Parts: sequence; C-alpha cells; structure tokens
Amino acid sequence: MKQLVASKRIVVLITCSVVIYSAFICAFRAGHIEAPADTAATHTRGDYSSQQPDGEQNDITPATERESLKTLVAIGADLKFNEQGHLISIDVSEKDISDKDLPSLAPFEHLESFFAIYTHINGDCLAGLSQTSTLTRLDLFASPVDDLHLSTMRQRGSLQYVNLGGTQLTDASLPILLSWPELQVLEIGDTRMSRSKLQTLKSQLPDCDVVF
Repeated sequence: MKQLVASKRIVVLITCSVVIYSAFICAFRAGHIEAPADTAATHTRGDYSSQQPDGEQNDITPATERESLKTLVAIGADLKFNEQGHLISIDVSEKDISDKDLPSLAPFEHLESFFAIYTHINGDCLAGLSQTSTLTRLDLFASPVDDLHLSTMRQRGSLQYVNLGGTQLTDASLPILLSWPELQVLEIGDTRMSRSKLQTLKSQLPDCDVVF
C-alpha cells in the first residue's frame, strides 16, 4: 500500500515537472523570457568602445595628419606626396576659402610648398606652417595676409621663394622679411610697404632677387 502511494507521488511530480518545463519553453519561444546576457561579449564590447581609433593613441595634437588630409581633400586642394608618402606640397589657389576652412597644417612635418593665390586667407594658417622646418616655397599672392599673421613666420630659415605681392603688408613686416637668410626670390609688389623700405630690402638682401 505504501509503495503504491509513493509511486503515485513520483508520477505526480514528474507530470508537474514536464508541465512546468513545457510552459517555460513556450514562453521562451514566444519572447516573454529573455536569454541570459553574454557577459563575456558585453565585456568585449565595452573594452572595444573605450579604445581610441587606430592612429590616435597617445595623440595630443588638435588635429591629426589624417584628419587634416581629409579636410584638404574636401576643399579640393591639390596635394603632392614624395616617394615615402609624405605630403610635400599643398595648393589651394583660387579656392573660395578662408583660414577657417583650412585644417591645422602643423602635422605635415615634410611640407615643402604652400600655395594660396587669390584666396581669402589672411594668415591664421601661418601659425601651423611656422612649425614646418622644411618649407622652402610660400606663395600668398593676392591674399589678404597682414603684418600680424606674417609675424609667426619670423626666422623661418628654410624659406627660399616667397611671393607676398598684393597682400596687406606694411613697413612693419620689414624685420620679418629680413629674418629669412636663405631667401633667393621675394616678390613683394602691390603691398602697403613704402618704396624706401622696399629699397632697404634690396640693399640688405643682396643675394635675393627682390621684385616689386
């Protein structure tokens, strides 16, 4: 008799377990119960999102070289690179741009030439160029560059050819122009500089072809 009662209890327990399990499966398939989160995957995603993009680790410059290149391409700049892949020439001539459209030029450590003929650039960008020790050619013809902004280029010993014709320079820029010892050609016509200061340039830069 006792064995019969025990057997009935076992059958009841098994039946209840099957019913509960079936109900759980149905609820899970219906979407009422969510699967447990994959803690390992969540941790991996968290680590990944906290990492900086490639090339930006330990980068403290306001704009990386890659970001600056993207901006230059976007404004239609003519870019030239050397065999090592370094940017050596930027030409934004006759573009309807001002300094605010340009990226930081400081990252381009191998830059040799910068052309901005007939633009609205007043010279804010020269602060970045002044950090480039390889710059030999600077052409800002007919752009509104003034004395204040040109002052950031003081003692840029690498400059060899400079065209500042048609800019807003005055006699105040004379000391800056005289601080370029390697200068070979200086075009400085149609500025606000007096003729006497232009003659001073000619006499104090005997190895330079001063054109005005």
